[in-house]
Amino acid sequence: MLKSKRKCKESSSEDEDEIIPKKGRKAETKSKSKRLAVTDYAEVPEKRRKVNDSSIPQSSKLKSWDEAELLSEKFDVSERTMGNIVRLLQEDNTIPFMCRYRKDLIGNMTPDKMRDIKFSYNQLVKLKVKQEAVITKLSKMDILSDELQQNILTVKSSEELDHLYEPFKTSKTSLAERAKSKGLQDPAENILFGRSVVQLNDFVDIGKDLANVQSVREGVKNIILNIINKDVDVLEEIRRFDQKRKLLSTE
Repeated sequence: MLKSKRKCKESSSEDEDEIIPKKGRKAETKSKSKRLAVTDYAEVPEKRRKVNDSSIPQSSKLKSWDEAELLSEKFDVSERTMGNIVRLLQEDNTIPFMCRYRKDLIGNMTPDKMRDIKFSYNQLVKLKVKQEAVITKLSKMDILSDELQQNILTVKSSEELDHLYEPFKTSKTSLAERAKSKGLQDPAENILFGRSVVQLNDFVDIGKDLANVQSVREGVKNIILNIINKDVDVLEEIRRFDQKRKLLSTE
């Protein structure tokens, strides 16, 4: 009897040993399925993000200048300090408050220097608003390219922006486009870039409203001006020249 009882206990324990791993395998299987489900769910946003990134227009990835960076260069102040000043100005803190209670953040600036910085900062804020307006106008005209938008975003003064936008005003653009439609783009670019000698007489054509050399010269000039006015490097050189001229006049 005792032996039979022992055998029964052993057999029951063996059965239990067999049952436990099965439960464990089921639990493991369930945990794996849960992990797979979580993993699959986590991967979906990643795939969506990749699709969304590819669908973002290139123009939205273009970068403009940073106010703190420009102001720190202009006023010879560290970018960290200027970043604090810009943040405080954005929060509408007054100059007396900053000079009295935020001395450590603004580098112990004097009220006079803070007023100069605030004026320049406000000019940059206005410039950004103007940049957005110009970009919107050119986009509506369907002539906005990534290169042109990047040039607009990199100008550092209202005068540079006006100069860059000037050729795209309806009357100015139409003159250059009209000249291009008459076949004067190639000779204009050859003259501008010095590719070859151009004989303007060869382009006189009464049928194209180019009755004489003077009309050809005028059309070529309009195309060349249009190209130059769109060149951001030329604008930067003009700005430097203008600054040097102002310095010489004050000496």
